[in-house]
Amino acid sequence: MRRRMWSILTGVALGLVAVALIFVSRPEPPVAYTPDPPRAQHPAPYPAENFSLVSHQGREVSLTDFEGRVVALFFGFSHCPDVCPATLANLSRALEEIGPGVEDEVQGILITVDPERDTPERLASYMEAFHPSLLALTGDEEDIRRVADDFGVFMAREGDGDEPPDHVHDGPGSAPPIGPDELPEGAGEGYGVSHTARTFIIDGRGMIVTTVGPFAGPDELMEALKEAAER
Repeated sequence: MRRRMWSILTGVALGLVAVALIFVSRPEPPVAYTPDPPRAQHPAPYPAENFSLVSHQGREVSLTDFEGRVVALFFGFSHCPDVCPATLANLSRALEEIGPGVEDEVQGILITVDPERDTPERLASYMEAFHPSLLALTGDEEDIRRVADDFGVFMAREGDGDEPPDHVHDGPGSAPPIGPDELPEGAGEGYGVSHTARTFIIDGRGMIVTTVGPFAGPDELMEALKEAAER
């Protein structure tokens, strides 16, 4: 009798061990991928580093020149085939629709990640396609990289030749359809430059309050600009 009871208890114990092993070795369910949100609101605003570069109008421009105004700062280049003209076009529409009271308080700035080709003359021609208040800035390679590093912006040259480059940007989304007739002259030709494609929204005190993701529409950009102006 005692031997039979011992056998039963041993069997129950082995069964419990087997069940425990099943749960312990059970794989974790896969975690669903969630892309970065188009708007990245920072826990607390942080200061934007000042810079001095040359505008497409041939004059020196510093970030501190716009103290008291909201700045929408984007890194791109004139030969970019997708996100750069799309961002500048959407920013232009946002400035047109934001209203006269706020428009005067906002400055849009493009900083090139391709200073070799983006001379002031080239940028002056390129910017004719966008809102007249927008500024495009260039400078020496060393100066551009220093500014990019200050803002945590990635930039790397890729490809060379006649074929359009395999252009890569950060963040979710895909390029809206842009026909050849809509691109500024030279866009998509030669080598490409991979780069961070978020727009930095800087308030009148020089603090980065949020960033807007690639291919954000005019309404989203306008909302971010208004919120920064009301701070």
